[in-house]
Amino acid sequence: MSKKLLLFFATIFILVAILPIPSTQASIKSPTVYSNKAITIVAETGEVVYSKKGNYRDFPASTTKVLTGLLLLEKLKPTDTITMTSRSLQEERSNDQIIFKSGEKITRDEALKILMLNSNNNIAYAIGQRISGSVSKFADLMNKRAKELGATNSHFANASGLPNSTHKTTAYDLAMITREAIKQPLMVKAMSLTKTYVKTSRQKVVLTKSSPIYSNPNFLAAKTGYTKAAKNTLIQANKKNNITLIHVVLRSDKDKYSNDIKLLDQYAYSKVKNIKLVDHSTWKTNVTVLNQRIEGKVQTDIVIPTAFSSSSFKTKIIQDPLNYENLFSTGILPLQNLGRVEVYLKSKKMKQTNFVSSNGYTFNGDDLVIPASTQASTY
Repeated sequence: MSKKLLLFFATIFILVAILPIPSTQASIKSPTVYSNKAITIVAETGEVVYSKKGNYRDFPASTTKVLTGLLLLEKLKPTDTITMTSRSLQEERSNDQIIFKSGEKITRDEALKILMLNSNNNIAYAIGQRISGSVSKFADLMNKRAKELGATNSHFANASGLPNSTHKTTAYDLAMITREAIKQPLMVKAMSLTKTYVKTSRQKVVLTKSSPIYSNPNFLAAKTGYTKAAKNTLIQANKKNNITLIHVVLRSDKDKYSNDIKLLDQYAYSKVKNIKLVDHSTWKTNVTVLNQRIEGKVQTDIVIPTAFSSSSFKTKIIQDPLNYENLFSTGILPLQNLGRVEVYLKSKKMKQTNFVSSNGYTFNGDDLVIPASTQASTY
């Protein structure tokens, strides 16, 4: 029997029995919001907590710029610059706080602040040109990236969100895009600014913005939008008790959507709790390596913010292959990585942590028997 053969551990499914954590807050009825379309998701997992026509397509207006800003950070380096072209200056200005000239240059991070706070359509166009050579090619990139993020019911035609009959998305898709965007600290910072100083190759300007959305005590980041076709749109991320929620409202009114966010906050935070599904201090299980039982444990807790009870989740152990010869010569060392523990909600993987050996183990020649087939066990 060759010692070069690989030993593949069995994949073992384990149902972890953990009592649900009782809510300390009375349940709140599902809110009635003014906005025509709305959704709330948990940022960490993408779990939908509230939806009102969340998968209906509509015009996003300048909330489009969250995807443009994400691509700006993903595709350009901090030292890269964006040049304002004569064509970019033809785009409709959102306001007159900053007015560019042809040939003016802006660094990537300054461009992001202008894009988010000022919602500048000229710079959105210039970003598309800089990254892809043309806005039409940039739109192709936007659509590709959106699908990768789970935003599969969208079609973006430009970088700014200015009216276009084919430029439509859904509240859910915008939430999924924002879920990725706020993983970038620079994006969160830019989306939370109410006042900032920006410098270009030709000017220094102070940009400001005021809105009741910033007074929300849980406020983390936001992007507003408006066109006649879209009416008022808003993406807002809030954080409380280490739980980040993403709210999106479409076809709304500026004097109504901050109250809608307040109602969605109250509802979602009454539902969503941090549930510890795997406790690293107590969670252990045995797996079989050849004819030996090996005790394994996890290195970190698995805590998930969710509106579901713990009984809705299943825990799965995925064991890594080990080299047969290494098993014979060195055995298994204490705290050696054996694979990972994954937590699933239905068929969706929510989170994982490393699965390691609790102790050291050695093997002799009698142990080296390859199982006839891969086995699966459920506990």
